[in-house]
Amino acid sequence: MEGNIFSAMANAILNSTLFVACISSSYEKSKNAMREFHFAHNEDRQSVYVVLQDGHPLDASIRFLMGSALYLKCLGDNEGDYAAVADYIVKQIPQRYRSAAALNSRFQVSSEYDTAHELYDPLAQHLSRYNDALTGDPSAQNEIGDCYFYGTGVSKDYRRAVEWFQQAASQGDADGQKNLALCYEEGTGIEQNVNQAADLYRKSADQGNAYAQYHLGRCYYLGIGVEKDLVRAMSLCKESADHGVGSAQNYVGWFYQNGIGVEKDMDLAAKWFRKAAELGNAAGQYNLGCCYQNGLGVEEDMDQAAQWYRRSAEQGNAAAQSNLGWCYFNGFGVEKDSKEALHWYMKSAGQGEIGAQNFLEFFYDSEEFKES
Repeated sequence: MEGNIFSAMANAILNSTLFVACISSSYEKSKNAMREFHFAHNEDRQSVYVVLQDGHPLDASIRFLMGSALYLKCLGDNEGDYAAVADYIVKQIPQRYRSAAALNSRFQVSSEYDTAHELYDPLAQHLSRYNDALTGDPSAQNEIGDCYFYGTGVSKDYRRAVEWFQQAASQGDADGQKNLALCYEEGTGIEQNVNQAADLYRKSADQGNAYAQYHLGRCYYLGIGVEKDLVRAMSLCKESADHGVGSAQNYVGWFYQNGIGVEKDMDLAAKWFRKAAELGNAAGQYNLGCCYQNGLGVEEDMDQAAQWYRRSAEQGNAAAQSNLGWCYFNGFGVEKDSKEALHWYMKSAGQGEIGAQNFLEFFYDSEEFKES
């Protein structure tokens, strides 16, 4: 099939004014193929344009497929070749890139993509943003940094992520500043510097970035890179929470529960925990479960407590896993089930939760365990 793809490339040169070439994992093979095309069609020398070099954030195999997809856009009326090669390429693209229904709006590829109505190729979009980043677009630079940081379409590379975040931040991009601050705070891809982190959070927060407001509030609460200021911490987290940031909403609930930077108010604490929980924040779900277990700001309800503990536990929250184990062991809000209790306690203990570890020590010494 690879030969057919190269044939399609040759047809692209003959039938279009633009030939987009991609350096693939088979670097020499692809380079030689392009050289052959180049010399065979000397009149189109200026139409050959190499856009993807080693070091592009897409991994090599995806670069090859991306290049092939771009070649196909140049095929003009050669729909026979287009159909065969496009169908092959679509099948090779990893599932995570298949939100595209087709490689070209004029041609729907295979029955799997019969609902396609327009060209929308995530790889092409990724390439476009990469080119934007190279030409100095700060938001694109931040997005490419995200790709390296999270391993989206590329192997994780924190150092390169930082380089892109720095470029975005240097142009005043609020997201770039916030992301670079996170790297400085954790020492990820760059030497740890909490003072620099706090300064970048402040710059981003001053532009209204809600996530930076939350992180700066957290810094004031914990004294990270700044002097502790609980009132300032509450103010920043509240501002972030009002913009729908779940982590900030959980913090606001915590501040109200404990009277940190604000007068203690359990009704408001439960309200903010619920907001965070409903956004899927695991800590907020755990804290709301605690409210229901203890009747804090809400009516005591063990069924609700167990439900929220489960949601949090399934996201890996160790405290919620321990509490859910406790619910199963005692039959609170759920049917009593020692095996299920043990399952959740073991998950929690594996993350270092002391209460769960103590329970397991007790359980393994118990008659119930010896009889099981």
